[in-house]
Amino acid sequence: MIAKYILIIASCLLLCNAGIAQFRPSLLAVIEGEKDGDWFGHSLAGGGDINGDGYDDIGISGGGKIHIYLGSSSFDKVVDLIITKESGFSRVAMGGDVNGDGYDDILTAKPLTPILTKAYLYLGGIEPDSISDFTFESPHWAFGFALSISGDYNNDGYDDVLISSNDQGRVYLYLGGAPMDTVADAVFYEGGDLLGGSLASGCDVNGDGFEDIIIGSTHHSYLYFGSDSLDTSADLAFNEGQDVALGDFNNDGFADVVTSFGGVYFSSERGIDNVVDIKPEWLGAMATGYFNRDSFVDLVVGNSSAYGGLGAVWVYLGGNPMDNRFDWGGRGTGGGNLGAAVANAGDVNGDGVEDILVSEPNYFYGKMKGRVFVIAGDTSTVTAVGRDTKFIAKDFILYPNYPNPFNQNTSINYQIPDGIWPVSLNIFNPLGEEVKTILEKRQRGGNYQVIWNATDRFGKEVSSGVYLLILHVGDSQRVRKVLLIR
Repeated sequence: MIAKYILIIASCLLLCNAGIAQFRPSLLAVIEGEKDGDWFGHSLAGGGDINGDGYDDIGISGGGKIHIYLGSSSFDKVVDLIITKESGFSRVAMGGDVNGDGYDDILTAKPLTPILTKAYLYLGGIEPDSISDFTFESPHWAFGFALSISGDYNNDGYDDVLISSNDQGRVYLYLGGAPMDTVADAVFYEGGDLLGGSLASGCDVNGDGFEDIIIGSTHHSYLYFGSDSLDTSADLAFNEGQDVALGDFNNDGFADVVTSFGGVYFSSERGIDNVVDIKPEWLGAMATGYFNRDSFVDLVVGNSSAYGGLGAVWVYLGGNPMDNRFDWGGRGTGGGNLGAAVANAGDVNGDGVEDILVSEPNYFYGKMKGRVFVIAGDTSTVTAVGRDTKFIAKDFILYPNYPNPFNQNTSINYQIPDGIWPVSLNIFNPLGEEVKTILEKRQRGGNYQVIWNATDRFGKEVSSGVYLLILHVGDSQRVRKVLLIR
């Protein structure tokens, strides 16, 4: 029998495996719905910095509205922005930048309505607003059942939009761009299977440099490898469906697959198959992230029907090897189906570790007022790769900009290792004077691209000459020279 210790936090009974790999999170906030029947927390989203302040922000559905809470070093539960339409909203997604402006965006929808169903995209900015920038329409009543904007399927530097129409078994892909449009660029369809119950993207399973997509259905899950050809034929089918997630749990450089009715399927340089490698003790709604300071992706699972409908949530820490025992868990006490939804909140308080969102939408005992727990990741864990760790050259790359020389725009690409890092990219003239700050935010490990349009901080065109690109990641920097010719 595995030893456990018990804590009481915010009316939630927490059960944690006591061992070497203990997980010690803390509670940042408990946010409740405004009134009974709001179903607050039915849909959760995080991992996106919509106002570019360096802190990730979160979105919560409730009462037909999307409530946006901006991250900060002193995160609070005062709503900063409310997004609504006449028809209301019940779904939200965040975490991607579709137009490459450096601000993450928000995607919303209200499926399961008997009228023309729409999804709306709201572009981030210094002062994000509730005016939609793009509208996606469909005659299908379940359009918007699942949403995603966290992956770059064709590797063009822009995150893409995924919207499922679960009643038709179709998932629509809209490529990001500057500008982008609302015409679907590809449609995923697997015959009579009700494709699109859940979506996950933003990770590279086969190591080819393209981010991949996994789509859950009633009975199966389908993996699609990213490509510039927009191939919509499934590369691998799993016999288990429902909720799906992606993440590199064993830190071998290949993202792994997890399905709620199956388990974890490890990918490697030898590829991936549809034979379960690990069957976690509990499965359900899922999200992945760096919830402590090591370099392994972790898994959070919610199950709203556990313990007779009280619901529960569990965290499985990644590792090499990863095992099937939960490292931390919580059982609901408010009769509200704890764990109906879970999400990676991103790093909302700027401590260098990603945080967790867990909803209890039926709280309190069937009154459906709803509440959401914002749980801070564990900052006490011994760091394998952490925010304050010094980089070595092979871990941190600033690629040559292209074109160089240039006369209007130049593309700047860079790569940072696993973890969450403070990143800044600045332009200096040969005198050492700062011309412009292109980027200043926290970013997860991965490949990134930004564009400099040869303007200064005031938006004025700069003169011809040599300029320095200086990229800071943590305590290290890389420098490149660029030549502007007017």
